[in-house]
Amino acid sequence: MYIFLALKLQFNFADIVQISGKTRLSVNPAQNLNAEKFLKVPGKCYTDCCGYSKIEIVRKCSEFENLEPCRVAYGMGNGVLAFRHSAERSRDCTEFLKEKLISSRRQPVQSHKDRIRACYAADSCLSSNADVFLHICREFAEEEHVLSSRGYQDFTGGKRRERVMEAILDFSSLNQTRNFIRSFKEFDGMSTYQVIGNAVRKSMENLNKQQLPLSEIYVLASLSCSAASMSAIPFQLDLQPITSRFRARVIDLAKKSREELMVSDGSSYNLIAVTYSNGPNIGLDLLLESAQLHNITVKILGWGEKNPSPAQKLKACLEFLQTLEPRVVVIFLDAFDAFFVRDASVILERFFFTKSYMVFGGENACYPLMYPYFNFGLDLCQDESYFPKIPKNKIRYINTGQWIGYATVALEVLADYMKLVGEDHAEIFPGTDQFALELMRINGAWNITLDYDARIFMVGMSYSDQEVAHMNTTVMHFNGDKPRAHRWAKRHLEQNCYHSEQEISNFPLNSVEIYETCNDLK
Repeated sequence: MYIFLALKLQFNFADIVQISGKTRLSVNPAQNLNAEKFLKVPGKCYTDCCGYSKIEIVRKCSEFENLEPCRVAYGMGNGVLAFRHSAERSRDCTEFLKEKLISSRRQPVQSHKDRIRACYAADSCLSSNADVFLHICREFAEEEHVLSSRGYQDFTGGKRRERVMEAILDFSSLNQTRNFIRSFKEFDGMSTYQVIGNAVRKSMENLNKQQLPLSEIYVLASLSCSAASMSAIPFQLDLQPITSRFRARVIDLAKKSREELMVSDGSSYNLIAVTYSNGPNIGLDLLLESAQLHNITVKILGWGEKNPSPAQKLKACLEFLQTLEPRVVVIFLDAFDAFFVRDASVILERFFFTKSYMVFGGENACYPLMYPYFNFGLDLCQDESYFPKIPKNKIRYINTGQWIGYATVALEVLADYMKLVGEDHAEIFPGTDQFALELMRINGAWNITLDYDARIFMVGMSYSDQEVAHMNTTVMHFNGDKPRAHRWAKRHLEQNCYHSEQEISNFPLNSVEIYETCNDLK
C-alpha cells in the first residue's frame, strides 16, 4: 500500500522565460516583479552529443488573492495521510473542520440526476457525497494517527474488537455509504454492514502479509477515501452530460497534423514535450539530453515550486495547454525516470496510427484497485465488465506518468478531471491521478486509449531488462525506479551518440523553456 503525502498547493502560472531575448509568454506589463537568473541546461551532460544552453529566466507574476486552505496531516505506520479543505475567511481551521464533519454527517444523499442538475445550473460539478466521505476519511485517519503514536498499546483484546465493530457500524450507517454500496451489482443481497465488515477483514489479511503495522481504523479511513474517489468519478454512471465537448473536430486536427508532418523536415515542429519538475535532477538532465539527441522541444513546468503535488502538476498542465493551438500534439513525461529513444517524427507517426485523440502508457499493475482497502473486497481488476479482456501479453491498466494527445483534447480531459474532483480532492486523491484517470477511462465518457503494445510508451515495471533491451518503443519510463531509469538512459545515449561536432552545433540547444512558479507571493 502506498500512502501519499499531500503537499502545499498554491500554484500561479503567470511565469515566462526569455531565451535569446525572445519572450515566450505574454504577462501583465504593469507587474514589476522580476527575478532574473540564468540556468545551464542540462545541468550535466553524459555524452559528447550533448550541448549546454544558457537560459535566462524572467519571472513575472500576475496579481492574485490568496486564501490559504485548511490542511491537516496524520502520521501512521507506513507514512502520512494528508488532507486539504478550502477555508473560509476569518475562520479558525480547527473549528471549521469540526463543523464540516458534523454537517457532513447530516448531508442528504446526492443523486446522480441532482449532481448533473447542479452542474448545469450552478456550474458546480463536484459530488457532495464525495465530500462527506472525505470528512469521514479524515476522522478515521486522525484516530489511526493517535493509536499509532501510542503503539496501539490501548487498542487490544476486547477493547479493540468493540471499537472496530462500532466503527464499522458507524461507517455502514451513513446514507452515503448505503447508497454507494448499492451501486455495485456484486453486493446484491448483502447488507452494508456485511460488505464493510468483509472488506475490513480482507484488508487486514492483506496488510498483515505486507507486514504493515496498521489497524482496522486505518482500513476504514482508506475505504472511505476510496469511496470519495469513486463517488467523484463514478465509473458505473453516465457522465456524458457533464463532460466537456471538444471545441475542434479531431478529424480535422489529425488531418492538419499529418499534412504538417509530411511537409516538415523531420523537426519537432508538430510535437511539444512537457514535463513537471521544481528543480534540477539527474533524471531531468537525461531526459533533456535524450530530447536533444532526438530533436524534440521540451517545456518544463513548475520550476521553483517549493512543495509540488499531483494537483499542482494538473493545474500547471491545464494552464500550459490553454496557450497552445488545438492541433498541436503534446507528449507529457515524468521528469525523473523517463527519456526519449526515437525522434519526434516516429512518435507522431505512431500516435496517428492509433487513430486516438489521447493515449496513455499502460502497465501490468492494477493500481490501486488491486488492494481490498480500495476495492471493498471485490476483484475488480479481473472483472471484464470494468476492464475489458485483451489479448495475452498485452498491457491492461493505465499508467499516467506519460501521455500523448492533441492539445485541445488533453486540455478538456484534464479540465473535466478537475471539474469532477475539485482542487481539495485532487491534491489528496487516493492513488493520485492514476486512480482518477483510470476511473475516467473505465467510465467511457472520454476517448482515453491505452498503448497496449508499448509502441509509444514502455513502462519499465512491466518488463524485464532482457525485454527492455529488445523493445521497439519511443519513450521509456521506469515509474519510480530511478536507478534503473538512469542506467538505461545512459546506455541509450552512449549507444546512439555518433554525431559529428558539426551536427551537434545544429541541435536545438535553445528548445527548452522553463515556466517558473512565484513562491515569494505565497
